[in-house]
This record gives sequence, structure tokens and C-alpha cells, in this order.
Amino acid sequence: MAKILLVEDDQFLRKVYLFKLSKQPGWEIVVAVDGIEAVDKAVSERPDLIILDLILPGQDGFAVLKVLKEKEETKNVPVIITSALGQGDDVKQGMELGAVDYLVKSNTSLDGIIDKVSQHLPGVVATTDATQTPDATLAPPAVPESSAAPLTHEATVPPVTSTAPPSVEGEQTA
Repeated sequence: MAKILLVEDDQFLRKVYLFKLSKQPGWEIVVAVDGIEAVDKAVSERPDLIILDLILPGQDGFAVLKVLKEKEETKNVPVIITSALGQGDDVKQGMELGAVDYLVKSNTSLDGIIDKVSQHLPGVVATTDATQTPDATLAPPAVPESSAAPLTHEATVPPVTSTAPPSVEGEQTA
């Protein structure tokens, strides 16, 4: 069984990632919500891969990645960065520190994350059909259209309409 450490402080995204990743046969998901816990769990749990957010409480993802690549126990563990930070300098820094991939959250679907995790887990194939064998070709799982869209932190607010009471006879209206 492949063990994946998911490091994400945003509760909503963490739940979405956890739900989707845990549906993959043969994947065990361990969660950390801040940078300090991420390093501790990476050492104690010995994951096969780490999905790392950059904006974290306690210690940011760049600092976590630097520590992970310096520790004997974790230096060879592939790390995929998932972040809202998509500037070229951020991507460059993440890759120079040792990440195997850098995914900008607003440009990456859940299926895209599954694909990248599968790509960087040696000998592991993601499947969605229990009848598929481990040698089966990787096929992205079928998901509703709404969950295949890139993840964002934005909310849509419906337009506000006037709920003023109708004018009473004899009143002047503006």
C-alpha cells in the first residue's frame, strides 16, 4: 500500500483532497495541517509521496521542503507542491528545493492531482474500477463535471434585489 502525506491547512480543500485520494485503491492518506506537523509526520510515517501546500501556519511549505530534503529519512521522498502561488519565482524556488512537481491549485483539477501522484509513485497505478488489475493503464476517474473543475477559494454571490415594500397610497415615491 502506498502511503501519501497530504499537507493542507485549508479545511475545505483538505476534505476534498482526502475524499478523492482515499478512493484510490492501495493509497493510504495521512494528513498534516501545518508545517511543523508535516515534518514530524514525514519522519514518523515514512510516506511514499508528499503533497505539500506552500502557505501553511507554523512553517511555510518552502521551509518544510528544505527540511525534508535535508533529513536522511525523507530526502528521497517525492514532494508535489500544490499552491495558490503560481508566480515563476515561486515555481522555480519549489523545484530548486527538490519538488518533483508544482501544481497551481486554480489550474489543476482533482483528476490532475491524481494523475501527478500516480506519475510520481513508482509502481503504483490509480484505478477507479475494482475489476482493473494493478497493471491496467492509468485512466482518470470519472467525476461529476463540478468536481473536475480547478479548485479555488472564490465564492459566487447572487445579485441583491430590492425588497422594498410597495408604496402605500398617498406616499410619494422617489
